[in-house]
Amino acid sequence: VTVRELIGPNGGLPRSFTQPYELDVSNLTGQITSTALISAKQDELYTYDVNSDDEGVGSTEYELLQYPSGMTLDFASGLLRWTPRSDQAQERGDVVNRIHNIRVRALDQPALFPDSTEDQVFDITVEDVDDDPNFTSTPIVHAKEETLWTYEVVTEDIDLSDALQVNLLSAPDGMTLEGFGRDDGIAYARRAGILQWTPSNSQSSDDHGLYEIALEVIDLRGGRDIQVFYLDIEPVQDTSGFSNMLLD
Repeated sequence: VTVRELIGPNGGLPRSFTQPYELDVSNLTGQITSTALISAKQDELYTYDVNSDDEGVGSTEYELLQYPSGMTLDFASGLLRWTPRSDQAQERGDVVNRIHNIRVRALDQPALFPDSTEDQVFDITVEDVDDDPNFTSTPIVHAKEETLWTYEVVTEDIDLSDALQVNLLSAPDGMTLEGFGRDDGIAYARRAGILQWTPSNSQSSDDHGLYEIALEVIDLRGGRDIQVFYLDIEPVQDTSGFSNMLLD
């Protein structure tokens, strides 16, 4: 460093001379010292406190460069927070959505040293939690004697890898559930089937009241939903007796 005096010795002319100084630059770039947590669980809060060893003058700031939807980082404290959704914990065939790439950057006094940075890169693997399947269709609750009644039953499960099985728990004689695709009654993720019945003239609601229909969908991991509704059967006027009277 060149130093120039304003007034020389004994009031004489000012002098210029070189004075050596030592400048410690070993800590201008803060090293990230914390170890990232690389596993998370669906629907549960994940936290990771990013830390650096910067002990220099000023403060370290943090920046999130690569991250999944919903993840946040406090730029001052380095606290990373995220609650993974179900669609961020999926794996089926070639579709893998449960491994997420993260890149965090530490900036040491960014106003003074904008290029003084260090990145930490890691992956978080999200553990899938079973979500209950559900019925998304609305039942048709009116039918007529001797007329085919149908109801398209639609089920879905947001867990892509789950197999669904639909069962008919309560139904009148003659009602069948068909069309869910495979002989063993199992379908994947979102499928539709047909519930159908042709009430006889002895099965009207006038004679039997409302019929309780109960359907069940299970996902083979314990998830379950039940749909219950009541079916009203409209009688059809029997004209056979009147016809016989005319013939007589």
